Amino acid sequence: MYIGEISEKDARGRLVTVQSVLSVIGNVIVLIVGPFINYYDLILLCGIFPAIYLVLFFFMPETPFFLVKIGNIDAARQNVRKLWQRNADPLMIEDKIEAIRASVAHDMENKANLWEMFSNKVYRKPLLITLGLRTVLVCSGIFVLVSYLQMIIESSHSIISPEVSSIIFGTIQVPSVILASVLVDKVGRRPLLIISSIGSGLTLTAEGVYFYLQDHTEADINKISWLPTTSMALYLLLVYFGIYVLPGVVMSELFAINMKTSSCAFISIYGSLLGFIVSKSFQPMSTKLGKHVPFWIFASVCFLGSLFGFFILPETKGKSFLEIQQMLNKNKNLLPRTQGVENN
Repeated sequence: MYIGEISEKDARGRLVTVQSVLSVIGNVIVLIVGPFINYYDLILLCGIFPAIYLVLFFFMPETPFFLVKIGNIDAARQNVRKLWQRNADPLMIEDKIEAIRASVAHDMENKANLWEMFSNKVYRKPLLITLGLRTVLVCSGIFVLVSYLQMIIESSHSIISPEVSSIIFGTIQVPSVILASVLVDKVGRRPLLIISSIGSGLTLTAEGVYFYLQDHTEADINKISWLPTTSMALYLLLVYFGIYVLPGVVMSELFAINMKTSSCAFISIYGSLLGFIVSKSFQPMSTKLGKHVPFWIFASVCFLGSLFGFFILPETKGKSFLEIQQMLNKNKNLLPRTQGVENN
């Protein structure tokens, strides 16, 4: 939310995905260092970075959008200069402030409370879109499959050892999410989601087919014993390319400023609860129905995600917050006279 408000519109997606890049790098560090140190030292190592963040964030400037919202225009002008136009002339700074004012004024036209989030279509539409994206993310299996990666490879009797597979899985995530951060503002959000969803669905289908052949047929699968590790590696490459990074980007863009805090909190809680349910269901489902079933369910969700990206997800690439609200509400009279200079 913070990064979305301080970023210029042409770089907003790229900057928001930096969080995903750093998260994946953190996962890889834990994956590489974890086997060589005890849990206590690993916890201390992981705690260093949040502690540094906590200290440094005190010195970060407040977003101009928030300052305009609370009426502190002078501070907003100063922070516009700090964040975007350090050497800009006063007229350009004032143009940006007026554009932000217009965006905030439009967002504040409607009431903002928990009931309005569901009952008012101005808020309900972005809420449903972001809930849909978060559902695709969680139900694509990314979090539960990453947790069970070693067990999955061991049970598949792959010719590639679980230890080597873990290294492959860890290192493949980083270039994928970096590529996504580069492309998100070039090709757009919708193409990334569609490509990522279709690709992830195909790889999960292949993984499910392997386990079905292994457990429910007499087929000789020795010739395709490379498939489980290969499919999971391609899955991680593709899921981090779009499905993983886009919910955060879109969540930072779609909500009106007076509803961002409540909406983001609600979606985070929803995602955590859904993730808990999916994680707790994976092992019992694999045991009772077969190891192939969860993979095919996750694949189905991914294919539905591609349809979601094609038919429902709005393209927000290069659009200001006001333009996004105009697109969502299909109102042609929302843009201010300063729209040509608005960067957010």
